[in-house]
Parts: sequence; C-alpha cells; structure tokens
Amino acid sequence: MYRFFSVILGALFAISAKAQTPADDSKVLSVENPTHQLGYLPQGKPVTYTFVLYNHTKDTVQLQHVEASCGCTTPHWNANPVPPGDSTLLPITYNASGDGVFTKSITLFYTNNLHQMLYIKGEVWKTPDTSVPLNTGIQLVKQ
Repeated sequence: MYRFFSVILGALFAISAKAQTPADDSKVLSVENPTHQLGYLPQGKPVTYTFVLYNHTKDTVQLQHVEASCGCTTPHWNANPVPPGDSTLLPITYNASGDGVFTKSITLFYTNNLHQMLYIKGEVWKTPDTSVPLNTGIQLVKQ
C-alpha cells in the first residue's frame, strides 16, 4: 500500500513540476523563418536583413540582449517591450571581410532567461584588388 501511494505521489509531483516549466523558447517569440539565406554577396559590401519577431503569448516580452556570433554581424535592436499579439523588427547587418560560404548565428535573450537562435547564411565572392583589370599588354607597347 505504501508503495502504491509513493508511486501516485511521485506521478503527481512530476506532473506539477512539468506544469511550472517555462514555455518553449521558440513559442514565445516566433519568426517565420529563423534561418535566412542572403545569397551571393560581394566582399566588403554590408547587407541588412530584418527579422520580424512575433509575441504569441499572453504576456509582454522584453528583449534583454542580442548577441551575434562574430564582429562582422551586427544586430540593431531596441529594448522596447513587445506586447502580447504584437511584433518587433530586428535588423541584422552582415559585412563580409573574407570570401567563401558563411553561416552566422544571432542569439536573442529575453524575458524569464529564455533564448532563441536565428541564422543568416550565404556566400561571399572576392572583390578584385583593383577597380579595373590590369592591362598587361601596355608593357609591350611601351618597349
């Protein structure tokens, strides 16, 4: 009998503990597409993409901090609270110094110690060293 009550008590405790856990991070502030493909970009030319964050909860959500994975990615965010059912804009600027394929992450920290990851991806092509191609044939004319 004691064992039966222990099992029931344990089950009730597990159910109540689950009910008190915070909401799933991705359901607090949602984004239509958390990964955005920037495409094929020229080296050294900044590109900005704006994520739209939606608050689908019944509570106001406060963005506390936004952090990018490297210095070439800059989030532009404000600390204004997002009311229930409303949205906020999160512009992200990427400025590539190197060429090649990239994936950068942006971490959102908000109310109740929740966080969420967003990503930008693309490929950077190397810009030429000079504005016009060098004319190597001119050396032949000068001789």
